[in-house]
Amino acid sequence: MQWSVAALLLVIASASLAVPTDDPARSTFYKPTVYRHHFDILLRFDLTDPTDRTSVHPAECTVLFSETLAPVEQYVSREVKATIGQETILDCFFGGNPIPEILWQNVSNHEIRGDDSLYEIRNYGRQLLVKHVREEDEGEFKCTAKNLMGETQIEIRLNATAPPRRVAYKGLTTLTRPDHSDVTLHCSGSPARGERAETPLWYRNGGRLEKANLPDPSRYKFSPDFTQLHIKDLNKKEDMACFQCNISNSEGYLFMDGYLRVI
Repeated sequence: MQWSVAALLLVIASASLAVPTDDPARSTFYKPTVYRHHFDILLRFDLTDPTDRTSVHPAECTVLFSETLAPVEQYVSREVKATIGQETILDCFFGGNPIPEILWQNVSNHEIRGDDSLYEIRNYGRQLLVKHVREEDEGEFKCTAKNLMGETQIEIRLNATAPPRRVAYKGLTTLTRPDHSDVTLHCSGSPARGERAETPLWYRNGGRLEKANLPDPSRYKFSPDFTQLHIKDLNKKEDMACFQCNISNSEGYLFMDGYLRVI
């Protein structure tokens, strides 16, 4: 018994037919693409008569189904810590059929395009390179994977961090002051947004300087947050020294020193 090709194709709803001619002497391939039912079908017909493309033995017919799938998360770097001034990569890998398109948005919800000066899209959209991490990059980036079957959006948190940074006019430096005058030494560092630096540690001529061992508690006094050291009535013989301070956080430290000269 022979089936007509037309009768077989009635089973495949909403299909379009393409007939390649790469091997017309023996067999041919019919590859309809079905959009309504969301799968691809490949039919191979071994023809009884190579010149007759209207009949086929059903036993020689092979049907292969390739089901389409909505985007499925494979690997996403949901939280990334990056140092300010350095580069970092955000990952957004999705599977699906057809292969999903990946779109990116920054922390301001603006779409990131391939020609962006701050970012670079790599690996067919699956990776986003942040070229020069800024404090403003702290927050939630979004990647959206979409295909014909649907879309999925994932948030990736970027934690932009850095060691404490020096603050202008608020760090130790070499100073010259007259005898019997007052002076204030500063030790301040700027942490990244949303982070805090530890309390500064002070040193005098390399030795640790604390409330308990101040050279003269009546003249030396720390501010409540230890970012300042006040010295009253400078004494040339006692107070000329090299002072150091250190401010640390989880990412590193800021070390400063300066010489106090009394004349």
